Amino acid sequence: MSTSLATYVLLFPLWFSLTQQAPLTPKQLTIHGPTELSEKLAQILVAGYDQLTFAERSQLVYEIRRDCGPRAQRLLLGWLKQEKDPFVLSALLNSLGFTKLETIPESAIRRFLTAGNAMVQNAAMRLYGRLPEADFAYLATLCQETTDPGFQIALLEAVAARGDTAFATFPSATLLQFANGAASPAVEAAALKAALSNPGKRDAEFIHWQSEAAASTNVILRCAAASDAHVNSFTPASTLAHDSEPAVRMAVFQAYQDGTSEELQKLLGLSADSDPAVRTARVELLGRLDVIPDLPVVRRILLEGFADDWAQVRTAAETVLSGENMPRELALELATAALAAPGDSSRLIAYRQIIARQFSELLEAVRIRLPQETLPENIAAGVRVIIALKAPGDAADLDYLRPFIAHKSPLVRGAVAEALGKLQVPGSEPIIIQFATQDKNEKVQAYAFESMGFFPQRVFLRTIAERFQNRTGSSDAARSRAAACWAAARIKPATPEDLEAIDQIAYSIFYLCTQPTIPQGMGMIVFDATEVICNGLVATARLMKLYPDHEALIENGRKLLNVYKAPLSEVITTSSSGMSVPVEEVSTSVAQQALQFLNDEECTQTALNIQDFAPILSWKKADE
Repeated sequence: MSTSLATYVLLFPLWFSLTQQAPLTPKQLTIHGPTELSEKLAQILVAGYDQLTFAERSQLVYEIRRDCGPRAQRLLLGWLKQEKDPFVLSALLNSLGFTKLETIPESAIRRFLTAGNAMVQNAAMRLYGRLPEADFAYLATLCQETTDPGFQIALLEAVAARGDTAFATFPSATLLQFANGAASPAVEAAALKAALSNPGKRDAEFIHWQSEAAASTNVILRCAAASDAHVNSFTPASTLAHDSEPAVRMAVFQAYQDGTSEELQKLLGLSADSDPAVRTARVELLGRLDVIPDLPVVRRILLEGFADDWAQVRTAAETVLSGENMPRELALELATAALAAPGDSSRLIAYRQIIARQFSELLEAVRIRLPQETLPENIAAGVRVIIALKAPGDAADLDYLRPFIAHKSPLVRGAVAEALGKLQVPGSEPIIIQFATQDKNEKVQAYAFESMGFFPQRVFLRTIAERFQNRTGSSDAARSRAAACWAAARIKPATPEDLEAIDQIAYSIFYLCTQPTIPQGMGMIVFDATEVICNGLVATARLMKLYPDHEALIENGRKLLNVYKAPLSEVITTSSSGMSVPVEEVSTSVAQQALQFLNDEECTQTALNIQDFAPILSWKKADE
């Protein structure tokens, strides 16, 4: 079936506000809210399900799980009762795991645990173990009866995942049947991990089992022995933290969840590991604590992490620094130390975290440090600290930023262009225009046009009007046009020349949104980027609101917004070209919100109403 089921089955609401604080970005325009499966579509799908091939049923099942609502769950449970194909049954069981587990009947899944097909049984076990009503006493019986290693591992992993809940009815002694070589290493490892998830059971047999596994020549078993989350005198975690295999050492740090300050310091106090994955795991351990303690060893590990040669370690350290469990005072102390560190990577992390945590106390230190930076990434990050924390409107900022205006790196020039606008630096207008019209880097030009919106001045109108003459296809050039649309609607004209520029801009936006960038005669119709069109629609609504007496502007604006708000099932053409405009979910939603804005209505974020769905059988017949 060539038609995409997603197009017909799911309705995509778009969740963003019609905001004028910044241009709409491609990222915003690709974010969909929760999906909704209509009752009408549900009935169509039920009627046509049996007529689909097993591959089409599998595709449908995976598409439906995007909904995750009760209607989708009812469909999946209904099909589960009638389905015979093991591939589709597995897909149904997997998809049910994305729906609300509390409303899945335990009995509906239990019967598939003994289905006779390994693929179906394993999928059922992965779902069943997560159900709130899962019967772990029954799973203990299955554990003794089954011989399939895959199913055994899935069952044991379910026990380990539920911990105390599982062991309320699952006899821990059942796990001993897999101990000390009685099963394959993979199954024994899964059983040992399940046993170690039950901290209340620490009798001699289990301690012996863990000790034997810790001394095994098999890495899988040593990793299982290291999975004990509790470091104490009864476990070999400290010994395994020195294991020759990085995977085992990493397992020790990944397992740790709680314990005393002494136990934590015992692990953190180990010398720096030679393996970056292990160093990463040790840093990530801090992120799982309820509150990160203010200890010298914690400061040392994080400061070492900021300067680590491996990006994954630096990322982990920065993530810990930005976490909710990091006390503000400790974070401020670490950011201060990182800002003064000799390593470029440490200072880059400091700049980013000063912004993220709004450490205004460090603004002056950044202003002092920034002129000494040589790495473009650091200079750009430092400039953005000033953007984030400094009050706008200070003419002295022009002299401070001037040394960076002609910097060889577009990263730096782009940051400066952004700063001049967001800081609304008096006297910087000619420099912003220079960035917009003369800089060789299109990304820098885009920052300059965005700055015109943050620092709306009449002198920018002519430059904005001229920008629409360039319709090159690069994403950065499109970003410039999108920013120019947004900026134009923020500038207040004061003279007839200004109003003339506004009229020209409004017509240019209409043209951008309705005329292809590649003519039809060349055998290919390509319209401007969605980012440009959506910002153009928003700007059109704003200009119409600002200039209600401009009849031509109002007429073109209404025509444009009504074209784009039309249902997707209709074929829309413009009167000037006779060609279809690129009506998409996102442009339809933006146009709808823009019209609501014009009518002083609340901007709703609703699902698109795609009309006249054909039954599945009709789709299938048409495709054939």
